[in-house]
Amino acid sequence: MTTLDDKFWSKVDRATLPDCWLWTGCTDRRGHATCRVGNTTANAARVAYEQLVGPVTPGNVFRPACGTRNCVRPEHQQIASRSEVHRAALAAKGCGRKAHGTRRKQTPKTGTKPIGVVTQQDVERFWSKVDLAHDSGCWLWRGSENDNGYGSMRLRSRKAVSAHRLAFELVHGPLPPDKIIRHTCSNRLCVCPTHLVAGTHVENTDDCVRAGRLRAGRRHKVLKLSDEQASAILALSQTGVSNKELATRFGVSPTTICDIKFKRRKINQ
Repeated sequence: MTTLDDKFWSKVDRATLPDCWLWTGCTDRRGHATCRVGNTTANAARVAYEQLVGPVTPGNVFRPACGTRNCVRPEHQQIASRSEVHRAALAAKGCGRKAHGTRRKQTPKTGTKPIGVVTQQDVERFWSKVDLAHDSGCWLWRGSENDNGYGSMRLRSRKAVSAHRLAFELVHGPLPPDKIIRHTCSNRLCVCPTHLVAGTHVENTDDCVRAGRLRAGRRHKVLKLSDEQASAILALSQTGVSNKELATRFGVSPTTICDIKFKRRKINQ
């Protein structure tokens, strides 16, 4: 009488490949070997392992270390939990968290993006919204404003651009990708080309401090740091020192470091 073991091993090919034992029976949709044990479908590699080596903890799965999915040789099988298999699959694809507690690496921000195509109608509509005769000497934008108080205009391409950025590029040409626009007059609604210069984020932050728009040191509600310490933090941050390192050195939180650099909290007036 033919036994289950005889039926099982009759479907194992040990001659085609020198090392692998290939399953010639049924496979699942992923190509893994399967067989019938009673009324259930079982993993053929697991059946072979338990017959030759011994029982396997319930819930564990088999992965062929040789890379051949229909291989049932016990020496080629790696036993792992389902969570380990899932994390390994994510790591192989380069997506998600590779392991618990490991954060996905963020893509660094690129430079300033181009504003795109500006038509003659955009130019005419732009200058129609500019007050050239203001007493302050600034050319004030009379159109829409964004949440930060800067002028904003939507082009015919439906893209919203900053009014001062458009004024700068209409007169001075495209803004370099690594630069931003600084207001020498400290007036956010000003679009006068002579009041707009290209600069770095460091220079713009210095402008904010000199104009009193960025509170630091004793004038800041949440910092409790001296003006000298705040200046040192700004200088060190530009040399590549991280917020965490600065927070540890000055005895404050990383959020406080961000408050000094970017004015992200409400401050006393």
